[in-house]
Amino acid sequence: MKNKIISSLVLLITFVCTITIYHLLFDEHSKLFYINSVTTCIAELILLANIPILSNDKWLTFKSAATTSILNIYAIFLFLWTSIYSLCIEEESDYKVLYIGMLTVSIIFIVLLGITELGGGFMQKQDQDIKQATQKKKVLLISLSMYWNDIENILETVASDWKNNALQQLKVSVDKISIIPSKKLENNTEIVADINTKLNDIKEVFNKISKDIENPYLQKEVSQKIEQLKNYIIAIKSSI
Repeated sequence: MKNKIISSLVLLITFVCTITIYHLLFDEHSKLFYINSVTTCIAELILLANIPILSNDKWLTFKSAATTSILNIYAIFLFLWTSIYSLCIEEESDYKVLYIGMLTVSIIFIVLLGITELGGGFMQKQDQDIKQATQKKKVLLISLSMYWNDIENILETVASDWKNNALQQLKVSVDKISIIPSKKLENNTEIVADINTKLNDIKEVFNKISKDIENPYLQKEVSQKIEQLKNYIIAIKSSI
């Protein structure tokens, strides 16, 4: 609330000073007095209103930065054109050139502002998509890391060359899953479900093996499931 009061006072004092300066430069009721006073006050309003946006990290995005920059440049150009050309006005017809210049500057910057809004909106959406994809990728990596820790804990008490070989083969498939773009997995929920099912099936067999490590049927079953997972990952990486 305090900041708003201060901003309002600064704006009011600026307007009063501006009008006073033009009152001293031009006749009080002349066209140039009103044109320059109004134009300069508009330019000052734009410049002062953009200060909070440029100084606040929460509000400052590519789109807002580009928009405020264009508005600031527009305000400066409008002020300079009006002030400088006002010194050259001698006849009534000269006002037409002044108005045409003001309209031309306004039209150019309105077009630039429109382009910036469209382009900035597109880039902002892309940035949000990238952030979402990055977040989902982190979730995927954490999930795979937890899965791998579970497998290692299940086989912690098991010591055999077969276990090391099986874990090595499974690790290859898990690593391949981790490098699949999360956006591709997001758009293929059935594939994600299939991968989770295959990983859980392997985990269940490892649970059985931890209690009966020498069982050749269980060893063969888990080897087959790991091979199936590997082939499945290879297939989906080439198709999605």
